Amino acid sequence: MGFLVESTPLSWEQALPKLKYVRDHGIEQFINVFFEAKGIKGDLLKYGDEVEYQLVKLDGHESDPKRRPKISLRSPEVVQCLHLIEAHGRSHGLSEADMCAWMPEYGRWMLEGTPGKPFEGITALTKVEDNMRLRRSRLLAHLLPDEISPTLACFPLLGVGEFWHCPDPVEVLTTGGPVARSKYVPDEVTFPHQRFKTLTQNIRERRGERVRIERPKFVDEKTDLSRPKIDADAMCFGMGCSALQVTFQAANLGESRHLYDHLAVLTPIMMALTAATPYLRGWLQAEDVRWSIVAESVDDRTAAERGVEQNSIGDPRLAGNGVKRLRKARYGGIDCYISPYTGTYEQAATEMAEAHNDFPMQFEQHHFDRLALAGIDTVLARHVAHLFCRDPLVIFEDRIQLNDRADVDHWENIQSTNWQSVRWKPPHPERGKLDVSSERHIGWRVEFRSMELQMTDFENAAFTVFVVLISRVLLTLELNLYVPISKLEENMRTAHKMNAVTEAEFWFRKNLLPNSLVRQIDAKVNKRANNIKSSCNNEVGQTRSTSHGTGSSSSLSSEIGAASNTAKNDNAASTRAATDMNTSFNPISEDDEEGVDQMFRENIDIPDAELYEKMTIREILLGKDCAASKESGVKSSSSSPNLCGGQGLPGTSTSSSGCHFPGLIPLCRIYLDFIGVDSVTAQKINKYLDFIVARAKGDLPTNAQWIREFIRNHKSYKQDSRVPPDTAYDLLMKAKRIGEGEEQCKELLGDFFVDRCYPASNPFVFDQAADPISKRSVTSSMLDKFFATSPGPQQRSTNVGDGTAAAAAEPRDHEVVEITMETEVEELRNDLRRASPGGPMSPTIGPASSVTTSNLSTSTSGGPTGTRRLSPGGPGAPAAPDNFAPSGRTVDTSITFASPATLPKPSCNEPCSTTNFVEARKRDMLEGYLQRAKIRRDHALRHALRKKREKMQQYASEVEALQRDIRTSEGVAASALPKGLSANMLVEASTDFSNRQSYRISMSPSALSRAVSQEAPRDRH
Repeated sequence: MGFLVESTPLSWEQALPKLKYVRDHGIEQFINVFFEAKGIKGDLLKYGDEVEYQLVKLDGHESDPKRRPKISLRSPEVVQCLHLIEAHGRSHGLSEADMCAWMPEYGRWMLEGTPGKPFEGITALTKVEDNMRLRRSRLLAHLLPDEISPTLACFPLLGVGEFWHCPDPVEVLTTGGPVARSKYVPDEVTFPHQRFKTLTQNIRERRGERVRIERPKFVDEKTDLSRPKIDADAMCFGMGCSALQVTFQAANLGESRHLYDHLAVLTPIMMALTAATPYLRGWLQAEDVRWSIVAESVDDRTAAERGVEQNSIGDPRLAGNGVKRLRKARYGGIDCYISPYTGTYEQAATEMAEAHNDFPMQFEQHHFDRLALAGIDTVLARHVAHLFCRDPLVIFEDRIQLNDRADVDHWENIQSTNWQSVRWKPPHPERGKLDVSSERHIGWRVEFRSMELQMTDFENAAFTVFVVLISRVLLTLELNLYVPISKLEENMRTAHKMNAVTEAEFWFRKNLLPNSLVRQIDAKVNKRANNIKSSCNNEVGQTRSTSHGTGSSSSLSSEIGAASNTAKNDNAASTRAATDMNTSFNPISEDDEEGVDQMFRENIDIPDAELYEKMTIREILLGKDCAASKESGVKSSSSSPNLCGGQGLPGTSTSSSGCHFPGLIPLCRIYLDFIGVDSVTAQKINKYLDFIVARAKGDLPTNAQWIREFIRNHKSYKQDSRVPPDTAYDLLMKAKRIGEGEEQCKELLGDFFVDRCYPASNPFVFDQAADPISKRSVTSSMLDKFFATSPGPQQRSTNVGDGTAAAAAEPRDHEVVEITMETEVEELRNDLRRASPGGPMSPTIGPASSVTTSNLSTSTSGGPTGTRRLSPGGPGAPAAPDNFAPSGRTVDTSITFASPATLPKPSCNEPCSTTNFVEARKRDMLEGYLQRAKIRRDHALRHALRKKREKMQQYASEVEALQRDIRTSEGVAASALPKGLSANMLVEASTDFSNRQSYRISMSPSALSRAVSQEAPRDRH
């Protein structure tokens, strides 16, 4: 999360004199970044997702009436272990595509996972879900037996009682700490990195009081309405929520700004589609999303900036003196559009963006003037200056005086703490100027931030794929989604409502496609229709089945393709064709001035009522009048989606009250059909689109709807809007089983299937049970499964220990320990020592025991008759040598058993037991394991010794050569050196020596001596 630096942050009082310096130099750093990376062109589409996980500890078992979940404050340890796993995989040859990246998040129970390498191209859309499952699998491998990690947007009992579990039993956590001053949460639940604690404290101190979160309470039958709001008072309640974020790399600067604008229009739509937060601080809330909770949790505005009180003096060290009115908090939707052009029509599109920026912008005038003086266009200069109307919240003491041409700390400081629904991200100057073919190159990016985390990887992948796909459609068809900023903010408020996905209406643009493209398609389709006989009219415009079943019209796609006169840029087009996702259209010629005017300027002065209207999400996604038809959104469509406003043929505009646009889902299908994706890719993508269609139509609920109903239908719920602890426990367990594919939930997902996710293997951890003989107990349990032997009552009591049956049912605490060869051998040696005669694993079979002889491989030793020594390697393996042990210690490994001939036959009245035999067999396997471990260790030592000796011989030969060359050099006069030997040759030799760490580089002194001796006679003559 954000900009993490290992340094000491300044307190707020210490930071106050530095605020203006950081703001001013942040502007300078942005200017340098902008012009350094302005010329980047031809970047391929790359994209990746960010999933924020939460760790939960289960207190009690599922049948315990006092069960409750708690957040597990182990994320620092888990993040380190995950980094170790990734490094281990990389060292063993795994590619970056098989890696995952892990970062800390705000909460000490949270962490963030991303793909190790960005995805590229349309076929990689099929890998998104697999990579999410891989991340979940690796995370599960580091959880303790009583820990789970369901991908819910928020922990339901955050701030309720003692809702945390600290791994250190000595550490005592109390509320009301000096950082957040919260009465609900302790400071220690924040991740221990100094940035997070400083953020929390400085937001509170700049504001002048604790943050104040108030959300409406869900009203049920017995809800207490004396306090209709749910209150919370710490940053933890907002930043403790999990999100699903998607980042794209654009081809160039202009494309990134174009995507920023149009994706911002979709942020409230996607927020409502992914709604997953129906509760806050143990109460059901009358909203479905987290957005306002997070916004209020980081609101650092002073009372004057919020408009609560009037203050004309303020503090000159703060931005705007701390009194300039700021319309909203740092966390919210975008404040302005920033795209200066679409295609090549800069001035016209600038007017389009300006026409929709209908809210006044707050910024420091000298910042705007500096940006404009540097040559940055007005639209972008206003956006950047507006970011700097906020103060930096975290300043590190050794990162103040920086080189503004090389460092970007001050720019990132402000950029990373302006949490908007879409974030525009310039590249780092060092990585941006690298060649586009470099793996380390980073271009202009856009981050889509409004979606909420879903319960399954399938849902998260579906929405990720859809956002990536719609970004390609925006660029390819040059869709116009602009709505005024005022209406966009109204949409953001609408998305908070309960059941907004099916019941709310959002402002949206009536006509999406460029008018010139509509006219060309109209002309082509009408001409085709007029040339067909009336008897065939019913077949015109019907969808032809494609090999991959995208549900779009092949003929319509060809019409759109034919409407494209020329590519905007031949080089860009050829580059993008490699990704199969960046096909671009230019619906009108650059010389068509009338087309330019029609395309960009004709709608600027038209009243809003004729440009925008309120639509449901179903209509936005499936098309206006086509939304009620199932065929318009599914892949087996029998009729083409209506693109251009008509109710008849595609492209006709016979009725102004008809379908104003086809909907975003049909456009995605048309795009897939046009670029000709393979059937496997199309099938998987269409499955994701079908799921989104089902949710938009209300056939499947959102996570928020499902969770609210689960809580209300739970037997412990009392219709008072409170979430009982056992209900939260059952909810998290249910979410865990659904997310891992252990349980298929048709109420949430219908017929869509979630693949099973198992914990990944982990070579660096070992489950050390609470039993003092931990390794032996774990090994014994594994061997019990191997032999499929049910232990007797005595064995059970030995494994459980002295605790009660109830205590045995509780999950054991485990400890993560690194296993090395030395500790492994040492612990096994101790196991053998504990398994002495008379112990719980006694190998001696007494005469009273009745057993059946085994086929153990044995070898006769020099002992008495009937004495046998077990062979650890099994049949045919040599017997274990006498007295072997690691580290020079000796252990008596001689194990004697009664001869089979001397064993008494079982009596009819005496029960036949195999317990002692199984114990002996376990000892046999442990001894064999110890023997093999010693052999491996010996081989490793011999190999290391051989390498050392080879190195020593090499060093000895080099030392001898050095000594010989020194002796030779001492006898050669400086004036006798060859004439061809220059200073440059000596410098090169010295450099080569430093790089290769070897003396034998070029001409040695002995060779020089021979050359001198050959030169000397000629000189004398």
